[in-house]
Amino acid sequence: MLATLGSLLVAVFFFVLYKTVKGRKKIHWIIPVVLLFLATTSLAVSPPAIWAMSKIGDGVSGLGFSAAGSAALTIVILLVVLVLDLRDKKPDGGAKFALIMIPLLAIIASGPVGDAMRNVNGGVARMGDNVISTVTGE
Repeated sequence: MLATLGSLLVAVFFFVLYKTVKGRKKIHWIIPVVLLFLATTSLAVSPPAIWAMSKIGDGVSGLGFSAAGSAALTIVILLVVLVLDLRDKKPDGGAKFALIMIPLLAIIASGPVGDAMRNVNGGVARMGDNVISTVTGE
């Protein structure tokens, strides 16, 4: 629950910061990328995201493909797209799409790619829980 709340707060902060003209000129280009990554990795461990991605995985399996293998292959392709798109230090549509989909696809991916991404998702979610519990004193 705290991970979902944390992802929503980071997403709101990301959009407020990125949509203001003054903020866009003053912030470094990596800040929106990091905030979007934090928001989507926190969202990836929430129950609604897990439910939605399991339904997508069921749909892919229904087509006759391996959902876990397809997700792992898509993650690798999206990582390449992300690196190539961030070379110009301007996160365009491809980088944003990759930052949103990679943590979500990790829910259904298997193998070393899926394990690595699930470890990242869990670490970010625990980081958010720790920060919120430290601030609230619980």
